[in-house]
Amino acid sequence: RENPDLAAANQLREAARFDVQSARGALAPRLSAFGQGQYQNSLGTLTSPLLAVQPAQQQSQASVGLQATLPIYQGGRPAAQVRQASARQSQALEQVIETERLVVQQVRAAYASWRSSNEVIRSAEAAVAANTLSLEGVRAENSVGNRTIIEVLNAEQELLNAQVALVTARR
Repeated sequence: RENPDLAAANQLREAARFDVQSARGALAPRLSAFGQGQYQNSLGTLTSPLLAVQPAQQQSQASVGLQATLPIYQGGRPAAQVRQASARQSQALEQVIETERLVVQQVRAAYASWRSSNEVIRSAEAAVAANTLSLEGVRAENSVGNRTIIEVLNAEQELLNAQVALVTARR
């Protein structure tokens, strides 16, 4: 569940869903509002004793409006963009499914490898125990004259090989 590849694929799928919604938005009518304000103050510089009527020293203006845009003919481009975005969304969904399958496959392979490694360790431990017992027997037979030194050395070599295999398996 916490795999970063899977999280990334889910985020891409979510982004593709938003792309489809955005493409569909180009087909809808649009309504926009605007507002503008202006203020001007001359600070008494427009007065003159020669003028009978003094001009206004301050002016304020404001305008507010709505604008509606209704698409009548668009040449098919927005509809094509919606289809393209939908196809990309389907592709993203398939990538999520593929990523999920890959994650499951990797987890199963790792678990099988771990179990296999534990079995190899258990087998190597049994081999070390068997070769230790065998070496003790060969040494006992050598002490009574039934075995030669070469056979003792061979038994020691087998034990050493089993110990090396055990250390390798544990690593």
